[in-house]
Amino acid sequence: MGLRKFIHQNILKMKKIYYLTLAAMLAGAGATGMASAKKFRALASPDAFSAAVAKKQSALTMSSVCNSPKGAALANSEPDAAISNTEGWGLLTGTDGKSWFYYQKFSVDPKRYTYTGSEFSVMNADNETLATIKVDIPDDKNVNVIEPFGSVTKKFFDRDEKTWEVMVFIHSYDASYKQYGEFRVYNQNGEIVRTYDADNALFVDYSEGFNSYQRIALAKAVEEDGVAKTQISVMQPCGWNEAPTVEKTLSVPSTLLNYSAGSYFNSFNIDGNPYFVFSHYEKPFFVDETVDDPIATSDNHFILEVYDKKHLIGACRSRTGRALRYALFRSILRRCFRHVQGHVLGRRQDEFHRDKPELHCCKR
Repeated sequence: MGLRKFIHQNILKMKKIYYLTLAAMLAGAGATGMASAKKFRALASPDAFSAAVAKKQSALTMSSVCNSPKGAALANSEPDAAISNTEGWGLLTGTDGKSWFYYQKFSVDPKRYTYTGSEFSVMNADNETLATIKVDIPDDKNVNVIEPFGSVTKKFFDRDEKTWEVMVFIHSYDASYKQYGEFRVYNQNGEIVRTYDADNALFVDYSEGFNSYQRIALAKAVEEDGVAKTQISVMQPCGWNEAPTVEKTLSVPSTLLNYSAGSYFNSFNIDGNPYFVFSHYEKPFFVDETVDDPIATSDNHFILEVYDKKHLIGACRSRTGRALRYALFRSILRRCFRHVQGHVLGRRQDEFHRDKPELHCCKR
C-alpha cells in the first residue's frame, strides 16, 4: 500500500482528534544564541500533538466557498446567524458529533496587558445559544491565553447525565517568565468540574455506535531524579469512578524531543483499534547545543513507540543524522504498523526483524 493511500485511508477512519499546542508560544524560551544552529531553532520546541480533520467536520474554507458554483449566490445570501461585538470565536465538536461554535469576549488589565477574565457562549449546529460561561482569573496571575477547545463531552469528567462539559485552556507566566498551563473543565451551568495542570492536551473520540472509546492525553513538564522530562498521562472517562482515571503514563527526557519536525504524540484508529505513538530520539540531537557550531550526535536513532489500548506493543527505530522530516516519520510509522498488523513483533526484545538497513522493529 502506498504511503499516501495509507495516510488517506487511516485519516478517514479517524473520528475526532483535536489538539492544543504551546510550541509557538514557548519557542525560543530557552534560546542560547547559537549561530549555525539558528535554522534548527524552530524545531527546538516540538509540537506535542497532531490533529486530523474530523470526518464529519462541517466547516468550509473560504476558497472552497468562493470557487464553488454557488459561491457568488452564497456571498449575497442572508446569513443563518450573525454575531457582533465579539473578540474571539472557534469551533468545537458537540455532543451530537456536529460542529458547534463559540464566541468570546475578554477583560484586560490595561497596565499589564493580560487577561483578567473571559466570557464565552456556546452555540449548537442550529445556531442556538446553549450556554454562556464566565472564566474568572485571579488577580495575581499573568494570563495571555483563555481558549475553549476540543469536544463537548457528557459523563467524561463527571457522572452527571444532565450536564455536558467543555475544556478551557489557560496559559500564564510569572515575573521570571516561567510558563504555566492549566486546563479547566466547565459544565453548561458555568461550574468548574475539574482542573488539571498541564501544558498540552489531546482529546480522542473513536466511538462508533454503542462502542464508546474516548480518551484525553495531558502533557506537562516534570522533574524526575534531577532530569527534566515530558510526561504524558492518558486518561479514561470516569465510568463508575467519580473522576477520570489515568490509564497509562509515559515520560521521556525533554532533550530527546527537541529538533524533530512534527508532533511527538499521535493517535490513530486502524480497523477499529486505537493506537498511540510516542516518538523521540534515542539520544539528544546535538552533542552540545550551546556552542556556536553544534555537532549532531553520532549513531543516533529516532524511536517510535506504539501502544494499543493498554500496552506497549512494539517500537521502531530509524537511524538519522538530521532533524527528522514528517514524511520520514510517516514512512517509518507505516512500516511499524505493517509489522504490528502482521504479528511479526512477537519476539523477545533482543530479537530484531530487519525491514530495511535503516529500520529495526522489536517486541518490548
